[in-house]
Amino acid sequence: METWEAVVSTQSTWVAESPCLTTYETKRDCSRDRQELGCRWRLAQAGRTVCNDGDKKCKFDEEAGRLMRKGEPCDNPRTCEYQGDVHPAQCVAVEEAPVDCNTLSKAECPLWDHCNYYKHHFTGHDDDLPYCQNEGGEMLCPGAAKKECQANSDCQWARLPSAIWESYDADAGEFTDRKTAIKDACYDNDYVPPAPVCHTLTQKECAKYLALYNPFHDRYDNFKNKSRVCAWTGDKRNGECGHNPAVDQDNYRCEFTEPTHCPDY
Repeated sequence: METWEAVVSTQSTWVAESPCLTTYETKRDCSRDRQELGCRWRLAQAGRTVCNDGDKKCKFDEEAGRLMRKGEPCDNPRTCEYQGDVHPAQCVAVEEAPVDCNTLSKAECPLWDHCNYYKHHFTGHDDDLPYCQNEGGEMLCPGAAKKECQANSDCQWARLPSAIWESYDADAGEFTDRKTAIKDACYDNDYVPPAPVCHTLTQKECAKYLALYNPFHDRYDNFKNKSRVCAWTGDKRNGECGHNPAVDQDNYRCEFTEPTHCPDY
């Protein structure tokens, strides 16, 4: 397949340079394409970094003024050298750009500015969306990075502690991601988290945990919770743990509370 790249072929035949390559030197100018040449920006394809067989722990100690390893002198540090880009970043003719980003590999996808690489799409399931999407292609909110999430109008970046239930594996009878309860994550805008259960917690547990009713095992599972969706009211002997009104969340779904105990949030 012939390209527009500057290549001197055999005999007297020449393949012309792409006008995009000779006209635009920066990604900004290439993307604007004010001369309407039909251009795409391709990022540099990174090369390899090669290291020798030296000792990784042999490093320069400023206090000692020499190479040291665990307090002892050494003279064989590991050194690494970047071998250079396999292909430089450049502005190319649109004919050189892939027509369908869905067909690109994980290594090729991030090189093209009209393709969007979503590594969280690859989960090993048969219904996975392509991890390399065309412009305007669908992006799943769950699992997306913060920058990707906030750039998508269909997603919200939030901390929803009780959403840990979404990681429950019914076959294994366990939660696959217990960190969900203590970190921000990406959710669909219309996502409604399960209602946390608080009344089962003791005063000591109330400020640190939330509970969810597990209908598969007819039990409560407790999870660490920095957002303090539960709060204790009253004294130690007669008080109780309930929903914290200071937490800005007034919309819950109730299938993971007791069937007869679904609070009115």
